Amino acid sequence: MTRMPFLSAIALAALLVPQPAIAFSPGELFVQKGIETTFDILLTCATTDRCGNNAPTPRPTTSGSGTNSGPAVRVPSPLPNPIVMADQTALAYFGFDPGPADGFSGQKTAGAIQRFQGRFALPVTGVLGDAERLALTTARQRAEQQGMQDHGARQAELDLYYRQTRSVPAPTQQPHPAPEWPLPTLPTTAPAASMADHCALTGMLTSANGGRMRADDIGDPALALDEQFCAARDYAILLGTQAAAGQDLAGLCASLVADMRNVVAMAGNAGPDAVVAKATARVRDIGVAPERQRQMGEICLGTAYRKDDAEMALAAAGVMLASGNAAYAEIFGHHIRLGFGLAGNQERALQWYRHGLDGLRNGAQAAFLPAQSTERAAIIEASIAGGSASMPADATSIGASFTTSDSWR
Repeated sequence: MTRMPFLSAIALAALLVPQPAIAFSPGELFVQKGIETTFDILLTCATTDRCGNNAPTPRPTTSGSGTNSGPAVRVPSPLPNPIVMADQTALAYFGFDPGPADGFSGQKTAGAIQRFQGRFALPVTGVLGDAERLALTTARQRAEQQGMQDHGARQAELDLYYRQTRSVPAPTQQPHPAPEWPLPTLPTTAPAASMADHCALTGMLTSANGGRMRADDIGDPALALDEQFCAARDYAILLGTQAAAGQDLAGLCASLVADMRNVVAMAGNAGPDAVVAKATARVRDIGVAPERQRQMGEICLGTAYRKDDAEMALAAAGVMLASGNAAYAEIFGHHIRLGFGLAGNQERALQWYRHGLDGLRNGAQAAFLPAQSTERAAIIEASIAGGSASMPADATSIGASFTTSDSWR
């Protein structure tokens, strides 16, 4: 017999034995009460199984259907948000410290966004809008292309990007009462296309594609040419800013536009050779010394793209062509293809692209991003041919042959 049944039998037997009514002295009464208490404990132990170290067996947890619910389900930890991580990386790149780029938005990230928004007089919300995110991404790409290392130069690039691309919100339209008689319909002029907006969109598409197209993988010839135009534009802005050395030469460049207006207009109807000859004669007539032509062209081309002035850009490129650098024909190719400053004409644009590539083949100095000149020329060559081209061994092979295609238009 085990311990528990034995104790149970004793307790029950003690309860069942009749007890005579006996008078007890106070000492005896104390002993009697102790015996009764012991019997009570033994009875509880026997009937409830709560003896010694034995704990009560817990009841199984059941679900609503009466079955065991099983082990508790663990809620997975949230995953980092790649968009937030990219925002944090871009903010840190420009000196707005968001803490570690862990993909989780907290107080420190919100504070960095607020400082970024405050710098450009944007609504301080602590949350990036799509346009603000695009500005950060595009400005970072530009700064990385230029190899900027310190935060001061990077923030200057961000400031420059905002000055170029920021637009004034359209005024709220107020309702007007209907006139008593119909008003005449007046002709309207369509607003000039914005090169800055075009390059902002191009930058967004490039980011979505994971980077610029390579010469051996031209999936979209038109986008590949857009990428090269915007790269040339960014480089021209940087070079022009350095050449100006802090001087405000907008007045000089405005005069250049007036002086070169006929040359620019001619480019929409004539081939490159005729336009270059006219540009050379015009620059000589207005008395620009040969040693000043290049400096003037660089400054005014950068100023033009900062001001989003297509006509000024073409005038400056005309001066550079007059100085003997045929590589600047690329600018005319881009502008005529896209309709910036001149009517769009795809066949004419092709002639200008060819003229620039032939110039590089014949030893012209690279106009933009010299370290990437061979790759850039190969991309343009492949794009106007409508597909992919092998990377040339050196710049002398550029422009050797072309096949006209509509896919780049």
